[in-house]
Amino acid sequence: MAEPTGLIAKSGIELLTFGTPNGVKASILLEELKEAYGTSYAYQSINISKNTQKEPWYTALNPNGRIPTIVDHDRGGFAVFEGLAILAYLARHYDPEHRFSFPVESDDYSVAEQWMAWQHGGLGPMQGQANHFLRAAAEKIPYGIQRYVGEASGCTASWTRWTRACPGTTSRGPGQVHRGQPGGWSNFAGIDLGAWGLDRLLARPAVQKGLAVPGGSVSRIANGNLEKEKWEEGRRVAEEAKEKYGYKDKAFYLPAGRGFWWKAAGGVLDTTELFHNKRINRRLALPDIRAVIDFLRKDGRAEYVSPPSSSSTANSSSAEGGGDIAWIYWRTPEEWAALVEEWVDATGQKGSVLTVYELVEGDGTVGAEFHGLDQELLLKALGVLVKRGKAQVFGQEDSQGVKFF
Repeated sequence: MAEPTGLIAKSGIELLTFGTPNGVKASILLEELKEAYGTSYAYQSINISKNTQKEPWYTALNPNGRIPTIVDHDRGGFAVFEGLAILAYLARHYDPEHRFSFPVESDDYSVAEQWMAWQHGGLGPMQGQANHFLRAAAEKIPYGIQRYVGEASGCTASWTRWTRACPGTTSRGPGQVHRGQPGGWSNFAGIDLGAWGLDRLLARPAVQKGLAVPGGSVSRIANGNLEKEKWEEGRRVAEEAKEKYGYKDKAFYLPAGRGFWWKAAGGVLDTTELFHNKRINRRLALPDIRAVIDFLRKDGRAEYVSPPSSSSTANSSSAEGGGDIAWIYWRTPEEWAALVEEWVDATGQKGSVLTVYELVEGDGTVGAEFHGLDQELLLKALGVLVKRGKAQVFGQEDSQGVKFF
């Protein structure tokens, strides 16, 4: 089939896209709007493997030369590119009853906006890089694999924390329609999203129709599915890369009513061997896991992020509540603080001001035990130094710095 050479529609919305996780975001919402309001749209397949998106007629609409792009013929041929901008535009102009969005003045609107920005600015790029280093790169580079699979996994942990802290909030608006969009590249990158409830999303007829645009059937790239053997191979490679560079596991998440723990942000989401021996197919029951955590807490090796759910049991899969979330420490914040203090003394950093990012990722800390440490855990350690009068932490959450004394 010949590639498009220009626009074809005269009215309604024209979608220019391809069957990728990024490409189907717009088509899913358009299908939802079509089902809800009768919104009409046409689409053309832009084969990115043939660089059709770099043709002059396309870059005149989208200077960045990527998919997707929409053109609104009913509003003077107005063109919109970038997935986040497209979703916001469609919700603003074509969802008058706010079935898939929220009133702009509402707090719900801000919450949805934040998480959509998180997906497009954080999770999406990290997943894309993880997929590239794990599956597309001509040379398997372990550092790149553990770096980006770990970052993508950390992003999924953020979402998991929020959905458990605010149960029910993802069943409305963009949280409902676009909840599954992070899943595409994640599954390709060896990150298991089985606990995200994607099956419920994928059961929506409009979502299935949107995933089938533009090829007429749901592509394995669009829905993020891989053959089990390939997925397991990707997971194994990621784990080996993580082990090689000492990637630090951060937290373990226990879904309500389950007798096992999810390992979050440790490189790959999986049932962890900490409480589950797959070789002999044995795992600890929930009460026993809690007993272990309580024992570790006495020694400062664990702490609950949220209180343990009193209503969930090891044998109940329908328990209410967000489930248990706990930190499991192989080094406590106090021990990490001591390592940071030793590094400050050894490198003459007293009186210096550094960003938290420089401490975690900077060239100056390469070789230090805390290099690559999760920022949240590092901030806990810095908090210990603050209490001792050894440091001052300042700045906003995304640009924090520290001065050492």
